[in-house]
Amino acid sequence: MVGTAVVGTAVAVADESEETTATTTTTTTTSGPPTADLPCEPKMLSSNGVTYYLCGSQFYVQAYGDGGLIYVPVDPPR
Repeated sequence: MVGTAVVGTAVAVADESEETTATTTTTTTTSGPPTADLPCEPKMLSSNGVTYYLCGSQFYVQAYGDGGLIYVPVDPPR
């Protein structure tokens, strides 16, 4: 599964009597299909409360699929 999504920020501005609201949406572009097993013994990294698994130059995160735990390729953490 290869997917692309948009990262953006929406800001609502009001007059002095109303509050200002900001919403941020973050999405990820994947570069390959999810896998049940990683192709190497990964190096584990943590960024912003998310654990990343690094195999070579590809980062993965854990997720749950139909058959249980899978690893989904993701862009490198910022």
